[in-house]
Amino acid sequence: MYSYMIRRVLTMIPTVLILSILLFAISHLAKGDPLAGLVNPSTAKNPDYIQHLRHVYGLDRPAYVQYFLWLKNMLHGDFGYSMSKGLPVSMLLKQTIGNSLKLAIAAEMITLAIGIPAGILAARNKDTYVDYTATAFTLVSLSTPSFFIGLILIYVFAITLQWLPAFGTSDPSGNGGALDSLRHMILPALTIAVIQIAPYIQYMRSSMLDHMRMDYVRTARAKGLREREVMNRHVLRNAMIPIITLFGLDITTFLAGAPITEYVFTWPGIGQLSIHAVLNRDYTVIMAVNVIAAAAVLIGNLISDMLYALADPRIRYD
Repeated sequence: MYSYMIRRVLTMIPTVLILSILLFAISHLAKGDPLAGLVNPSTAKNPDYIQHLRHVYGLDRPAYVQYFLWLKNMLHGDFGYSMSKGLPVSMLLKQTIGNSLKLAIAAEMITLAIGIPAGILAARNKDTYVDYTATAFTLVSLSTPSFFIGLILIYVFAITLQWLPAFGTSDPSGNGGALDSLRHMILPALTIAVIQIAPYIQYMRSSMLDHMRMDYVRTARAKGLREREVMNRHVLRNAMIPIITLFGLDITTFLAGAPITEYVFTWPGIGQLSIHAVLNRDYTVIMAVNVIAAAAVLIGNLISDMLYALADPRIRYD
């Protein structure tokens, strides 16, 4: 197991490197000048000033030189300088990644607390109103964009009922404390959770039904085991494999944020930072966020593989 993990970690290094080359190429092939949103229109006609800015930000060098300089600095923890915000990218990441992490953990806790039990209930009550309700929820949730769910929640709970705040991470006065921060987190976390819960219900229901039909479950029942014991000890554990896969995919949200939701709720996370960077063609921020997202996907896959072995002892990696 340990040797497998070491091999996986070692293979992640060239994978991230290749992805960074592709991301760098794609971001520089995109149309538009990164200085367009930075230069004051009154000074834009001065070619010397424009050339000076290109030299300051290294944009006058060949693309491969820009990449190797970026890679060299990135390996030392320096992601460059944001052209649109005028701050080091590492500082921007430090200011935002914590907010995205807190939001993602809250959303994942809601997702697991609702998605797994709902999937189990749907499977154990197949073809009843419980099953139909769960299926209808998954269909509606999967076909509704996250920004629309966010706007509905804002209208109902923030505007109509005025129970919860709709924007930011805390009260502008800053005197609300932890409880105020928690209240600001509820609506964006719910928005992310509503989207994530649907596949958990669907996969949990399907996996449970598949295992409930298998011979080893009939054998366990024939031995006289109680139904609860059959479900908890045999069916549920084996049915968790698809859920582990989903959990691994959700880890991307932990580090890369949820851009649309953070933008709707003006949540100062890494997702909102990435949208601002794209709109302003801020290459250094785009590269940093995308590399972190790529690394998060690889880390999520690695954690999923480790959890597979814990959930099912038949899975061996050595």
